[in-house]
Amino acid sequence: MALQARLRGRETDLALLSRVLPTGDTQVVRDEEGYYLTSTAVDHRPEDTDFHEAAAEVLAWVNGIGWLNSTGFHAVELTGMYDDGDRRHAVLTPRTIRLTTRIGSVVIGGDAVASEPPPPPGPPQAAAAARGPALAEALAILGRTKHLGWVELYKVWEIAKDGRDPVALGWVTNTEKQAFKQAANHPGISGQAARHARMPGTPNKTSAMDLAEGRAFIRRVILAWIAAESN
Repeated sequence: MALQARLRGRETDLALLSRVLPTGDTQVVRDEEGYYLTSTAVDHRPEDTDFHEAAAEVLAWVNGIGWLNSTGFHAVELTGMYDDGDRRHAVLTPRTIRLTTRIGSVVIGGDAVASEPPPPPGPPQAAAAARGPALAEALAILGRTKHLGWVELYKVWEIAKDGRDPVALGWVTNTEKQAFKQAANHPGISGQAARHARMPGTPNKTSAMDLAEGRAFIRRVILAWIAAESN
């Protein structure tokens, strides 16, 4: 039986993840006790990796998938409770001190998932993240940051363009790329939120990109990257 990592967070965010990831190798499921995460990446983790550590790594990019699918998403957390058949494991510290107890019957499953189109977007997104460490790293940044500013967005951009050219691939235009880079870096456009305190030259404010547009730009880049990895 797959290890079930119990989750906590806002009901709207947990419900979103359960709608987005109802099937596949990584799922978020609701049962009578609440919500839990299952993933083959946790069940088949390396021998030297603790299950709590593996679950935390998976949840980091699962939260990124949540952000991709909702602009108002807030990251959810592990409760430290894990169900494994008829046994429950409680992780008491970040160093995975555990208490194992017997529990009653475990409800497996959750809400019925509609089979009609369109299919949920999460499974291919999760599959791509599970296959690609760089994509998982980018999603983790997007998922764990409460205020996603230019610094975090630019880190994701650097990861996305490492070894690939988003413009040549048709993910964004060169004009969009330059507007994003200028807004992220130049204090003349983004003020104290910019990555740099001083930059030479006068920025082109007529094509300036605001933070909401920057987030939309990065979302489009990541979705295009996932689509490319899924083909």
